[in-house]
Amino acid sequence: MIISHRHKFVFVSIPRTASTSIRRSLMQCPDLECQALPAETHSVPGEEYSDYFRWTTVRNPYDRAVSLWKYYRQSYPYGSRSKSAPLPLSFFQFAELQQLKGLVLSWWFYSISQSEMLQGVRIDQVLHYENLEQELKELPFELPFTQLPRLESTEHRHWSDYYDSFTEQLIWDWALQDFEKYGYPRLLR
Repeated sequence: MIISHRHKFVFVSIPRTASTSIRRSLMQCPDLECQALPAETHSVPGEEYSDYFRWTTVRNPYDRAVSLWKYYRQSYPYGSRSKSAPLPLSFFQFAELQQLKGLVLSWWFYSISQSEMLQGVRIDQVLHYENLEQELKELPFELPFTQLPRLESTEHRHWSDYYDSFTEQLIWDWALQDFEKYGYPRLLR
């Protein structure tokens, strides 16, 4: 989470939605105060921020799941840090783990949907990863950058190439609220 007192906003970050690129770009503004979002509560701290504009970014859940899988494999190329959760070798295995919320404990934050992550947090504007450059311009304040760098990005084919009817159903079930709340269509195979 990034808080700007000058612009009176709070950026609430969700993993794998360009949040690292946004956070680092926002740090160009000298009056920004960086404060970590408490993962256990998913809430914005303090009454002093109640009148601040709160915004976040979301991503197509199918695309985000592929990105999470690639990032997980990139982070743990030789296996998991936990003996109880071996490294998922395929996207199919990863999709099953997402459905069961069965990733290693240090990854639990990544295994919940975007809606779950924002539960109980007042958000004034949701920006979509797919239209981010345009939607950043529509915020009610001017940002100190015009383009975002690609940080911590993963290289992969188009996300739709990773799905069959079974993995599509697993991710649909896992992120149903995301599809409904943020307007993403179902991929039917």
